[in-house]
Amino acid sequence: MISTKHLLALAKVLQLLDVKWWVQLRPTKDLIPALPTLAQAGLHTVCWGVESGNQRILDLMKKGTNIQDIQNVLATSHNSGIKNMVYIMFGFPTETKEEVMHSFDFLTEQNKNIDLICSSIFGLQHGSAIYEHPEKYHITQINEKQRIVLDPKVTYTTASGLTTEQAKKIRHRHMHRLNAINKVPKVFDYVKEQMLLF
Repeated sequence: MISTKHLLALAKVLQLLDVKWWVQLRPTKDLIPALPTLAQAGLHTVCWGVESGNQRILDLMKKGTNIQDIQNVLATSHNSGIKNMVYIMFGFPTETKEEVMHSFDFLTEQNKNIDLICSSIFGLQHGSAIYEHPEKYHITQINEKQRIVLDPKVTYTTASGLTTEQAKKIRHRHMHRLNAINKVPKVFDYVKEQMLLF
């Protein structure tokens, strides 16, 4: 992750070029005072790695963020004229239905500060910290299915929390809540750089 100091240095260069640009950032409080300056330097859109609206899940992910700071970052970014795209993930190992609903509620509360939500379902990646230490995340079994072109498909079983299928069903059931928040067409989830034209 780029430091705020280096981000501001980059912004200084980009401001001279008079271009619009976008970045992916973690919503940490050290960015709050920098956001107006970044906006003046042409920062148009930020894809924020929010990931969850539940503090236990954020801590388990080792995100280094907290709910209050995320709220303040999104508000400051919005008030600075920056478009906010929010990455949110459902079905992290041990996550409960109640914790998933915390994320939906958090996003609804932040409606005015969010332009687009990019949601996904957690997928276990070969070689990740979770893959290497599954017991810390209550993962009891990992299976890999070989594929012809792509890396093996990894599936897993947990001792607690939602299954991947349960997380998918909850997201599908409540997708209308996410869509109601979006202020730009959902297609921008797949072509993020096109936000610069919006």
